[in-house]
Amino acid sequence: MIQLAEDIEYLESRKVPIDPKLRKVFIEVASTRKIDIAIVDAEKLQEFDESDTGDEAEIDWTENTRNYDTEFDFPDGKKRYLLFWNSNEKGDAIVAYKITPIS
Repeated sequence: MIQLAEDIEYLESRKVPIDPKLRKVFIEVASTRKIDIAIVDAEKLQEFDESDTGDEAEIDWTENTRNYDTEFDFPDGKKRYLLFWNSNEKGDAIVAYKITPIS
């Protein structure tokens, strides 16, 4: 099912929890503006939330993208989050995503 992450205002972010019970997922994202996307654990998410601009957090971002898809395996069974950050273009970004379990 396709989900909507609402309007994400400029320099705002949204996080979507990914259930580690799924073990392997296919993630698809589409946005009306160029956004940064990352899959992070709780520690990196907290680091991002506590930073002033988000840039201080050492996160492996996929930057300046409107469309994104990837397969993700949970390496350690820990909960992960799909993180969207609207930091590239001024204006709200409407983001849709789909997380599909892979057998």
